[in-house]
Amino acid sequence: MANDRIQIYTKEEIDNLLQQQGLSIRGETRISKDGIITISRGDTLDIPVWLKTGNPLMSYDIQLSEGDVVEFRLFTANEKWENPLLRKECNSDDVIQDGNYVVFNITSEDSLGLDEGVYYYQVKLTYYVNDIQKTTTLIPRRRFYVLN
Repeated sequence: MANDRIQIYTKEEIDNLLQQQGLSIRGETRISKDGIITISRGDTLDIPVWLKTGNPLMSYDIQLSEGDVVEFRLFTANEKWENPLLRKECNSDDVIQDGNYVVFNITSEDSLGLDEGVYYYQVKLTYYVNDIQKTTTLIPRRRFYVLN
């Protein structure tokens, strides 16, 4: 079931959106409708995360401000948020304005550093309201498969 803070797209829709921005999914990499990622070791991957909140009936864009951070983290099955195997960050400067999304790039070196197996990823937004730090989950833990 899709999280109400992110819109899930089909692979074709993702390919079209990424192509419009000059990005691509290469190799044997796939992102399913449910957000499950499959990548071959050594491949690169651009993971788009749309900044939306709400529900299917009413949603609106999240506007990042200076100091806001969107984080992608990759874990083993029962690992805590504080102990990721891989961590990527985006901020307000990284937002692609045409679609109000950020793109996390998994490099060849990143994927080569992972053993074949099942991992989990999660994306959170840290932001400030009246100088008080708040954190919200944009994408709850989803499976991330690494193939040899």
